[in-house]
Amino acid sequence: MLMYRNHWAFAHDVQQDAFMESAAMYVAATPKYSAVPWLLQWREFWLHSVGNQGNGASYIGVDEFLTDDGRVEAFREFLRDYRSWLIDGADEEHVAARLNPVSLIAYAETADAVLTGDESHPNVHRTQDAEAAS
Repeated sequence: MLMYRNHWAFAHDVQQDAFMESAAMYVAATPKYSAVPWLLQWREFWLHSVGNQGNGASYIGVDEFLTDDGRVEAFREFLRDYRSWLIDGADEEHVAARLNPVSLIAYAETADAVLTGDESHPNVHRTQDAEAAS
């Protein structure tokens, strides 16, 4: 599950692992993002976490790294640029790792919708705590 603040979306472990692997590639390949200290730390978390979770417990580290609204906005920009990178064509590393760009784009779009609380996205839901509070 991908959860942030009051919203969540279901995500398979394989989707989250693929995102962490692919996003780590993108951070390393992009000077704009490889110069951001907290994003580099998050990249290390992703690389350490890929394949080490599972059984519904995979977690990309959202709460630990998106600690304020500035980081949320910066990560949303990262997701937009990341999607563009994927749309422009999967590189050889993606092909070799059997990472599906279409699935990765869909995951990034869902992640962005969770971050913004966009309940018009078909996969985004309010958390039970948010439901109870309203």
